[in-house]
This record gives sequence, C-alpha cells and structure tokens, in this order.
Amino acid sequence: KLPILSPLDEDGKFTEDAGWLRGKGAKEANKLVLEKLKERNVLFKETTLTHSYPCCWRCDEELIYRTGEEWFISSDEIKPKLIEEIEKVIFYPEWTKKSMLDWLRNLKDWNISRKRYYGLPLPFWVCGCGQLEVMGSKKELKKKAVKGFNQLKELHRPWIDNVVLKCKKCGKEMKRIEETGDCWLDAGVVFFSTLNYFDNKRYWNKWFPADFITEMHEQVRLWFYATLFVSVAIEGRTPYKSVLAHGMVLDEKFKEMHKSTGNVIWAEEALEKMGADVMRWMYCKQNPGQPMPFGYTPAKEVRRILNILFNTVKFLQTYAEANDFKPTKPKKLDISSKWLFSRVQILKQEVTKNLEELKPHLAANKLEEFFLNDLSRWYGHIIREDIKPGIKSKNKQSMLYTFYSVSLDTLKLLSVFTPFVTEDLYQNFFKKFEKQESIHFSDWPKVEKKLINKKLEEEMDLVKKIVETSNAVRHEKGIKLKY
Repeated sequence: KLPILSPLDEDGKFTEDAGWLRGKGAKEANKLVLEKLKERNVLFKETTLTHSYPCCWRCDEELIYRTGEEWFISSDEIKPKLIEEIEKVIFYPEWTKKSMLDWLRNLKDWNISRKRYYGLPLPFWVCGCGQLEVMGSKKELKKKAVKGFNQLKELHRPWIDNVVLKCKKCGKEMKRIEETGDCWLDAGVVFFSTLNYFDNKRYWNKWFPADFITEMHEQVRLWFYATLFVSVAIEGRTPYKSVLAHGMVLDEKFKEMHKSTGNVIWAEEALEKMGADVMRWMYCKQNPGQPMPFGYTPAKEVRRILNILFNTVKFLQTYAEANDFKPTKPKKLDISSKWLFSRVQILKQEVTKNLEELKPHLAANKLEEFFLNDLSRWYGHIIREDIKPGIKSKNKQSMLYTFYSVSLDTLKLLSVFTPFVTEDLYQNFFKKFEKQESIHFSDWPKVEKKLINKKLEEEMDLVKKIVETSNAVRHEKGIKLKY
C-alpha cells in the first residue's frame, strides 16, 4: 500500500515534504521545476498542451487538486440494504432506477465534511488524546458544554466553535472540528426534520414514507441517494415509494442556462411575463426523460392553447346563461352527446393511468388533444346551432348538459396541471351549480364504463375523416367553408 502524499498546504503552497520547493506556490513551481531539470541537463522535452482544466464555477479561478483529511460515513455495511430498499421503489423514466442501482452497487464511503466556513457545522468534538464526542441534539450539547453555550446565538459558526466540552477520558477541553458538513447530509434528513420525527412520531408515521418525490435525474447520486441513505440508516426502509426524475431545463435553443452567457430566465420574471399556468403546462407536456427547453417563444404557443380552453368554457357559459340552463340530466342523450361522454370516459381512464405510472407528459398531451379537438373544435361546432337562444331544438338540454358535464370533468383533470386557470373558470361559472367551494376540493372524476361506446367512436372517426377530406377538397378548389 502506497503512502498518501499531500505536499501542498491549504494556501496552495508546497510544504517541507516538497524539499527545496517549500513555500513556493503550485503554479510558481512549474517554472522552477523546468529550470532545475535544464540545469541538471535531464530535460527530455518541453511542450505546451491544450486540455480541459477544472475551474471554480463561481469566479472561474483555476483549481488545484489537493489531498486532505476528511470525515466519512462507511457504506459497506449498509450497501446491501440500500439496494434492497431501492428495488421496491417505482422510477420513471425506468432507466433512472438502473442509474440508481449502478450508483449503489459501486458505492464508496460518503465524504460528509467540507473545508468551508459557512454551512452545516458537523457536531463532532475532539480532544488531543483522541477522544471523540458526537452531539445528537442541542439539549445534549447544553448538558455537556462547559464553556460558550450561553453565548450561542445560533448553531453556526463562529458561535458554535466557541462551545467547549470536557473530555471524559483525560479531563481536558474538547473543541469542535473546523469542517462543515456536506449540504446533502443536511438535505438527506428532510423526511425527519420536516415531519417531526423526534417530537411527534404519530404525525411522522402518517406521512412517512412519501408517496412521490420529483427532481432532476442528477439527484440520483445526490438528494435521492442522501435521503435513502439516512432513512435506511435510521429506520431501515426507503423514504419514498415513487420517483419522477426529469431532464435538465435548457433555454429554448437547447443550451444550458448560465448567468455568464446571459440566457438565464429567472422564475419571478417568467411568472410575471407568461403566468404560472403557462409555465406549468409547458413543463408538464414535455417528456421528463429528455432535456426540457424553456423560453418565451414556446410560451406564446402554450398561452394560445390555454386561451382556447378558456374561450371554450366562456362559450359554454354564454349559451348556458342565455338559455337559463340548469345542469339537470336529460332522460335521453343525442348521438353526438353519447359520443362525447364516451370519449371523456376513455380520457379519464388514460389520464389516471398515466399519472399513476408517473407519466404526466402523456396525460397532459392527451388532455390537450381532447379539449382542443374533441370538445372545442368538434363538439362545440356540432352543437352551435342547436344551443342558440330562441332556437327550439329537442337536443338543446342534452347538448348543454353534456357540454357542461364534460367541460367540468376536463377542468378537474386539468386542475392538477393548471390550478389557476381551472379555478378561475370554476369560480366564474361552475361553482354556482356545484357543492364544492373550489375545484381543488372536488373528487377525482370517476370513469363510468357504461357510457363507453367504442362502436360509436369508430363511426364518429369515420365522419371526421369524411369532413376533413371534403374540407381539404374545398380548400383545393378555392371554395370557402362559409358561403
């Protein structure tokens, strides 16, 4: 086993282990070494190579790798249990689970310390005799402190560094180590710190483990791993049942966002300019397994689509109020209404299944396809003449009831994606007919299988094709749709 050499100090200067280079900076030494080799006539070749080099992500200063003493949590003993528990978790995309398992199978000891001033202070007190004390709570620290606790403003540096313990082995003073903790160690305890693990175990048991978590796929080796490690170490089980991992958010030209390149879009600015629901819908429709472009240009198209939804409901509201409509179920449905009720049952089935399988992009795109084409452009066009005020039509109540019921179910399905638009539409029209104060208090729409009519849907598909073909011919011949 080779000895570990670390001839650089924390200032990037060589120590006495480097002999004649002692006190010289690492970069300064490059030139000195070359001169020494030339002086001894042993320099074989001097050349310059262009290669990638690590730099500080904040200031772009060139970095130097240096070996130092750190604190670790051993992983060998817990590794098999981590793998066993993660096998129980549902992941989407599926390849994310493979990445997680690969990470766990090749797991090394967890380096939990950082040579930083600010951050989570590690609660380790050491004595010159080698004795180590780990504090488990502020209460324990207060009990064992012999100096500095009464001046402790908060559990961070510099105040925490002034707290002194008495070594139970030799009686001398024990001081806290200078290192702060890995931020993922702090993030890893979130399921315990936020759910009152130590204060209200009953409450904690109610919410643990989490049904669902979501983050960028890079969190496989960061937050997903950290929370799993801590949970298995403390409770012996996974802290979550399902994970949705999404791709990196890029600008609309598929380039990474950086302040230095000037292409960053800040959330506050985007929320103000495009609106929260436009932003949410733009995200939700994208495949989480792929990089996710984001920008104001695609937001315009998303806004246009949501405006169609808004206008469709306003169209319903206008004609419902003009006809003094009440949502009373008719004794008999017309053929077009039977078709729409069948279509929305299939939609409810598919959206529910997609969401349960952690595929929100499929659910969102099916919802959009439905309210754009089936509800607005097709059904809305079919019933327009029948529901006009003053027109006596035997199908008017059937059509208005269907339009109302299906629109409401559609908004309920959409509410988990676009909470503000759907709530606005609910409050301004549907609420006066419904029991719930908010659409978000409504039950998830149930599938009424008896309303599914596959044969009717196939026949309507044929009608659609005939209409589309005839419209294409009219366009080709220059005949307007309205004349």
